[in-house]
Amino acid sequence: MPIRFSDRALAEWLSDQDLVVRLIVSGDPVPKARARIVRGRAYTPDATRGAEELIGWFAREQYAGPPQAGPLELFVNATMAIPKSWSKNKRAAAIADQIRPTTRRDWDNLGKLVSDALNGIICRDDAQIVKATVVKCYGAFPETAIEVWRWTPEKEAGRERSD
Repeated sequence: MPIRFSDRALAEWLSDQDLVVRLIVSGDPVPKARARIVRGRAYTPDATRGAEELIGWFAREQYAGPPQAGPLELFVNATMAIPKSWSKNKRAAAIADQIRPTTRRDWDNLGKLVSDALNGIICRDDAQIVKATVVKCYGAFPETAIEVWRWTPEKEAGRERSD
């Protein structure tokens, strides 16, 4: 079973008062596609525009305040559908989080679509996102789980790893 942000040890040092919004958008995660140019005119592909609008709609439903000021953290958990051609054993391994997606749908394009979709709703501009974590995994139900947190130097100092 894919790890959800609320289940992670990471959530221990984050207090709920710093949580800005938590969203779960059902359906296959969609990466940000490059703008297309046809006859000298640029346009955003329909799949990208539709996914940004859907995430924006969910964000407006969950968050009613003005766009946040200050630095923010973004967590994106992109749960992909398990390929139907996989054997039962391989499917079970994917659900147990022993196999991760290493194919198309790059992590950076998944995060970029989410951050662009939140512009003007959760944040004034996605430049406010100072830290982002994108996790790709397989699951029985494809979805994109999104959390936005207020970033503070105190939390960052508490996260220093002892490698």
